[in-house]
Amino acid sequence: AWPAHLPCARIVSKLRPPQNSGWDPEAELAQTLARLRAPKLYGYIYHDCETYFQAPDSLQALIAAKKEGQVEKIGFSVY
Repeated sequence: AWPAHLPCARIVSKLRPPQNSGWDPEAELAQTLARLRAPKLYGYIYHDCETYFQAPDSLQALIAAKKEGQVEKIGFSVY
């Protein structure tokens, strides 16, 4: 579980870019939650715009995760 001494911390993580044709944004999110031992994320953002352009259908998976309460905010890292 998320450390009790950080009750008000909001966790934001980046969706890794696709590495192969079997890339699955839902699996990426599940791995991130498991790695962080967190029940949900405040924000889940695309690593960069190119990640979205490589897999535009991934947005539907992120919207579904938001509806399921796994993610509060969806966004992009722009630099």
